[in-house]
Amino acid sequence: MIKQYIKPDKDDKMWIYDNGQKTKNFKTKEK
Repeated sequence: MIKQYIKPDKDDKMWIYDNGQKTKNFKTKEK
């Protein structure tokens, strides 16, 4: 499976896309 980390416009959350499906979001401190 391929995991993509997509950064939204103006939020500190990243969305995890697992095989093209949005699975969950989490707070991240990495920019």
